Amino acid sequence: MSNNLTNGKLPTASSCVLPYVASRTTDGAITAPQDRWLTTTLPAAVMVDLQSVYYVNRWVVSNLGAAQWQNTYNMKGYSLQCSLDSQNWWTVDSVSNNTASATDRTFPPVLTRFVRLYIASNSGMAIHPTYASIARFEVWGDLPTSGYLTSLAISAGALTPTFSKTTYAYSSTVGFNVASTTVTAVLEDANAQLKINGVAAVSGQPSNNIPLAVGNNTIPIQVTPQLGPVQPYTVTVIRSDSTRLTSLTARDNLNNPISLKPSFDSNTTLYNVCIPQDSTATVLNITPVKEGVNATIAVNGTAVTSGTPWPVTIPAVGGSVSVPFKVLAPQVADTTYTVNVVKATSAYLQSVTGIPGVNFVKTTYDYTTSVTVPKVKATVIPEDTSAAIEVTVNGTSIPYTQSLSFTPNIGLNELVIKVTSSFGGDSRTYAFHITKS
Repeated sequence: MSNNLTNGKLPTASSCVLPYVASRTTDGAITAPQDRWLTTTLPAAVMVDLQSVYYVNRWVVSNLGAAQWQNTYNMKGYSLQCSLDSQNWWTVDSVSNNTASATDRTFPPVLTRFVRLYIASNSGMAIHPTYASIARFEVWGDLPTSGYLTSLAISAGALTPTFSKTTYAYSSTVGFNVASTTVTAVLEDANAQLKINGVAAVSGQPSNNIPLAVGNNTIPIQVTPQLGPVQPYTVTVIRSDSTRLTSLTARDNLNNPISLKPSFDSNTTLYNVCIPQDSTATVLNITPVKEGVNATIAVNGTAVTSGTPWPVTIPAVGGSVSVPFKVLAPQVADTTYTVNVVKATSAYLQSVTGIPGVNFVKTTYDYTTSVTVPKVKATVIPEDTSAAIEVTVNGTSIPYTQSLSFTPNIGLNELVIKVTSSFGGDSRTYAFHITKS
């Protein structure tokens, strides 16, 4: 709502002719022809202290024609000037070549405390250009409405510094896994308008989802009050890069997939790869894939291209090599994924003797025979004495010794011997199907 801010205020003038003082221009309605301000000294001004800071957007000047004088007594030209300190003035609007008894003009809102009607030399009344006289001076406006927020929050994390309505810039740092955020802002004046990231938003409700790129993301929050300038707030969300891998796979140079143990997980950084003892492969190609946008990968200082195989020479039997894939990104702690590559010792049995009808060959894993003896006595010798050996008879585990002895049941009996290399990466299972008649 706009009000006549000069009404009832006590103006001052640069000069006047008594009794036609400046206060007659703000004392209410025009009641008589002598209800006016008059000066014979130009330039001149009538100033009013509004006694507070207001936004003004309209001014009305009633010339003498509005006070029952002839129109030749109307002012030819005048300006509205504003000031916040009564010392520094600027012109907001001007009238020239006027003949009207009153002018009523509007302009974009201006923040001011002091207003004045300024008349330049020879811009006075048409009949007396060096005289100035008006009946009424009005300036219309109102107190500015609030452009403040009472709270501000983001879904992605906490703001720094702590919110204060007169603090306009905030920041928050989030992890790479945070790909978007919403912003919730509460208006101090519910009638103000709110925009978040350039899109109209509702006070107290989350904004639309805002995608976050790696690095700085500046989100503007604009409050447009009913009366007053746009109040800008900003939130800069810094999304960290990632030093994680999304994949780590291995194939030998014969294009055989080689399993990592344990299975890959981006939070697990230590893996083992065991190449079977009888593999003829000479190279293991390990392929890391980065997660971070600006991340880099290196092995002992040498750059590795994400998604490109990194060749590792397979060590000799019983040997091992460690490959550290170091992932780096700006302003984020490094992560190193280590792959230990070993060439397995033998997981073969060297010999199995003592089982009737069995002619053992280490690369043959399934045997069938018949016996009539009350006990089966077998001598089982692995190629690698450090290998782990598990023995079951008809599904029941028995301790392994080089000399095994068991009493077979009438009918089919199953002797199963599993050999696992000392590095745990290679194993062989031998099955003996023994029928006792």
